[in-house]
Amino acid sequence: MNAPNVGHVMVPGEELREDNRNGYAYWMYLPAPAAPLTEALPEVAQYGDFEEMPVIIDALQNTDGVLVTGAPGSGKSHLVRDIQTACFFNNIPTFCLTLHVNGGKGEGVDNIRPYIEEFREKSRETGGGVVILDNIDYVGYRGKSRSHAKAAKYAEAIEPLVEELLDDSQIKLLATAHDEEWRAGRWTWEDPAIDEPADAILNAFPSCLVFDGKMALEGLAHLLWVRSAARAEGEPPITISQAAQVIRHLSESRRANFFHANHLDVGLFLHDPNAAIAELDRGREERRGKS
Repeated sequence: MNAPNVGHVMVPGEELREDNRNGYAYWMYLPAPAAPLTEALPEVAQYGDFEEMPVIIDALQNTDGVLVTGAPGSGKSHLVRDIQTACFFNNIPTFCLTLHVNGGKGEGVDNIRPYIEEFREKSRETGGGVVILDNIDYVGYRGKSRSHAKAAKYAEAIEPLVEELLDDSQIKLLATAHDEEWRAGRWTWEDPAIDEPADAILNAFPSCLVFDGKMALEGLAHLLWVRSAARAEGEPPITISQAAQVIRHLSESRRANFFHANHLDVGLFLHDPNAAIAELDRGREERRGKS
């Protein structure tokens, strides 16, 4: 959840705080001085690896809240990090909360609400800010060993918080969620105390966009290079010509997106491209089938 601050010299009055512990999971940036939100947001649209970034930021510029939905592994959290980073380098007050970690403890909302209130108050002094809620559909998640009592408490607390943020004219709210197909059967308790607030949250956003994780060629190249550098010890990084071969194949097969570039077995691809793509597609279906 970290936005890079390498090479950034903090100035008096500027604040950058984060806490990744279970029950917290927030990142807050309060620049000094802050850039006017209406002027700085368009600059964010030019940052990052995703072709959909300009559309998302334009929607955020023109509405108070945007919900971005996508399949598992499509790159939603990567998108959040890109937006965090762009806001950081454009001096935009930003608060990011990762709900599946914040909600890992029953007191998650109690832990975080004072920080959100502080952010709202301080960003209001500079003309507003951006709040990002990653994995907001966790509110209704019924998976693994999550208890009913914990889920009910979290749903009861998060719904009014989202309403407050959407009603705040100084806040631009961006949230991410899994797509409807993925949520079906996993995000329902058959209990109105949880299901109704969870549904109300998703339906509260004035703008909802479907995210496919499509990437420009430069973004694909960068992601492949990072993935290659992280390969098993003893395996050399891919060469520029090999990266170009992978990118060309992904582009021609209409797979030029985050999921395929991030999960592709590059070593297998260089020996047998068809086998690598088939394995990747099987992996995506298995990922969809996990509860």
